Amino acid sequence: MIDAADRTVLKGTLVAPHAVEWLAQARRPRIHSLYRQSLNLIDRRGELFSLVLPAVGPGPFALVVQPIQGNRWPAGGFAGRLRVDSPVRLRADAIEVGLLEVRLSDLETWQPSPDWDRLGSALTSEHLDRLDQLLQQHAPAGSLAPLADRAARALWSESGSREDLGSALLHTIAGLAQQLLSGLVQSDKGQIQGAAAKLAGLGGGVTPAGDDFMLGAIHALWAAGEMVRVPNLGSAVVEAAAPRTNAISLAWLRAAARGEAGNEWHTLFDAILAGRPIDEVARVLVRRGHTSGADTLAGFVAARRELVASEEAKQPIARASRGSG
Repeated sequence: MIDAADRTVLKGTLVAPHAVEWLAQARRPRIHSLYRQSLNLIDRRGELFSLVLPAVGPGPFALVVQPIQGNRWPAGGFAGRLRVDSPVRLRADAIEVGLLEVRLSDLETWQPSPDWDRLGSALTSEHLDRLDQLLQQHAPAGSLAPLADRAARALWSESGSREDLGSALLHTIAGLAQQLLSGLVQSDKGQIQGAAAKLAGLGGGVTPAGDDFMLGAIHALWAAGEMVRVPNLGSAVVEAAAPRTNAISLAWLRAAARGEAGNEWHTLFDAILAGRPIDEVARVLVRRGHTSGADTLAGFVAARRELVASEEAKQPIARASRGSG
């Protein structure tokens, strides 16, 4: 029998709506993965739910937790307190995971969907250029940062060096990335799924590079005001990626298709909407994970540029059509 003194009691603070739904619907949950500052649970439907510490911040399928006064957080975090086979029990008022108890009273809802309507008009070409500059300056070696530019994608696709693993990955992803972006611009579901099926799972890490690039591209669709098209196009990416990537990466792609984004993206978008400098918040995003932040931002910049170029190309045609009438 476990002594009460051995338990760590936490309280939930911020929770995303999808996480609330998961708690209501989950069946036979178990631990999927453990880290120092986060814990992922998964149920038999394959749906993911995360418990995260305040330093990680809120997310689209997460509950932020902190120790209740008088409870010390173990130095090793979740990974130091639990094992992958620790039992999980959901109650109406709490989550029990091994020696942890997370109380669910007085939760505050966190809105994971940015203000896409306002962002579309606030995000300028100057913002994109600056984001690209910061991406090239601060992205770690081996990221997909070079693929934010169309000319660079073509170069890497046609003649990229394959002398090392990073170059080989860029060479492989470059052409697929352009195929994906072209499909998104043209609303070509077949082209999107053909590219997404090959991009999914490409690269190492918790969220593979190919998945991260697609995640950023979906964010760019929402930011372009594609409220009618993007749920369908985002779902096409998810359908193609689902059998070929891991549960954590898939959960992020599903969230993006719903129009939801992580905390670092909210911070960047809030700065853009408020007219504040974006350099520091962009650098924080670029440094997320090993290359995940940089890879996602590369997909966002690349897709936004493609969408803008497509709209600009249509304008002379529209003007000519009005003139001929």
